[in-house]
Amino acid sequence: MSGYPWFPYHDSDVPRHADYHLAASGLGAAGFKLEDPELAEDVLRKAKEKAREGQPVVVNAILGKSDFRKGSISM
Repeated sequence: MSGYPWFPYHDSDVPRHADYHLAASGLGAAGFKLEDPELAEDVLRKAKEKAREGQPVVVNAILGKSDFRKGSISM
């Protein structure tokens, strides 16, 4: 059973972080993955630079776990 009482699937079926940054790159956008808050300034600087050049940008910011809205899935 999953950690979500309303989501009756095994833990291996619980949605994981998607690679939105790779999907964006495949569609011609600049894709960035942000996992480390220490790197946020650098990643956002690069993303803004690409946007100024006219390229669409996706920043896939991976959020940590919290009890905020316990039982929900953040995407």
